[in-house]
Amino acid sequence: MKKFIIIAAFIGLVITQVNAQKFGYVNAAEIMYLMPEMKTVNEKLDSIQKSLGEQYQKHMDEYNALVQKIQTQQKDGASQTLLQLTQDEILAKQEFLGKAEQTFQDEIVNQQNKLLLPLNDKILKAIKDVAAEKGMTYIFDISKGAILYWNENDDVNKDVRKKLGISETATVPTNGGK
Repeated sequence: MKKFIIIAAFIGLVITQVNAQKFGYVNAAEIMYLMPEMKTVNEKLDSIQKSLGEQYQKHMDEYNALVQKIQTQQKDGASQTLLQLTQDEILAKQEFLGKAEQTFQDEIVNQQNKLLLPLNDKILKAIKDVAAEKGMTYIFDISKGAILYWNENDDVNKDVRKKLGISETATVPTNGGK
């Protein structure tokens, strides 16, 4: 009987601890989409994409002109040397276009990240403020399946490190462990 009372008390304690923690969730993607600042971000991104698209199209037009040039040369019976030079130009332009496409895509992603960072920071601050106001322990982002806020008092990293004999000052290598 004593064991039963002890077990019941333990279960009651665990349930009380679980109930003391408050959880919440947000859809951060939806919130960001609805922010007034997104209109400006989208306009800037559209402008960047348009500019880069125009640059890329200019190079595509040059490529197409080279293709037309070699076709004309072939019809006119141009020398093998001249055809080879034009073919080399076409290959160089194809290589350039491949690299330019990747560079332009990288630039768009970089600009997007740069423009969205202040909005992300603003959303995260609002989430932390709401969590503090409502006494919440954890806030989950249902759009990403991620935890956006957690109570620092629930961090057990230090305790787990200690159990494993890992120094509190140990850090993860930034160069791939080399």
